Amino acid sequence: MARIQELAPELLYNFDQPWKPCARRLPPGRGVKLRRDMEELIRELRTALAGAFESDEYRNRRQVIEHEFKETQERSLNELPKRAQERGLALLRTPVGLIFAPVLNNEVIAPDEYQNLPEETRQKLEADVEALQEELQQVLAEVPKRERQARERLAELNRDFTNLAIGSLFDETRAKYQDLPDVVNYINAVQHDVIETAQSFVSPQEAPPGGQPAEGEGEGATEAPAGVPPVQRRYLVNVQVDHSRDTAAPVIDGTTLP
Repeated sequence: MARIQELAPELLYNFDQPWKPCARRLPPGRGVKLRRDMEELIRELRTALAGAFESDEYRNRRQVIEHEFKETQERSLNELPKRAQERGLALLRTPVGLIFAPVLNNEVIAPDEYQNLPEETRQKLEADVEALQEELQQVLAEVPKRERQARERLAELNRDFTNLAIGSLFDETRAKYQDLPDVVNYINAVQHDVIETAQSFVSPQEAPPGGQPAEGEGEGATEAPAGVPPVQRRYLVNVQVDHSRDTAAPVIDGTTLP
């Protein structure tokens, strides 16, 4: 007679291929324990991250980034109207965009009045308009770059505060599964994903970036316990077979083995 210990298969979220969950076999009882540990971890993450993002230090540092971005944008756009005014021009907002127009006594010059101006004056105005229009295009071209830099600074701020808030929680969970490398790798992947999508814990109605499907939907999804928003369900473990109550490994007649 030969005794063969059967391992229970579990489904884990595949962060590289979300549509294809990973199947892992764990020792009897460990799958259920992992599922419970992940549920508890999610609850603790929500508390820790809410505290981090609602702290005065986080809010102050975020406000500094946002203020610097707004101030830089306003300074760039405010300089052009001043230079235009010095040249007898005004920066106007029209349905087709921003344009420069000649003014006289703080009034935009009508087309027929403009044509009556001396040739030399019109040539100078046109040259000034062309030069300022080029400056305007350069300023507008910088807007997406500054917005991207501000987003990157905010993302880095979020990562820093997330790391500080969740590091010890993941260390404690990881320590329970040091004998199971696949589980440790999964926990590492979850930690990395939480760092990148931490705002979903603070605002669970918002889907994480990256175009990934909502957790808990599709193949390999597990029914979420009460209090776990859909956006966090991918971190749960779907236990396919539970052998935690087995008192002994199944016995297989050795004569039937090939």
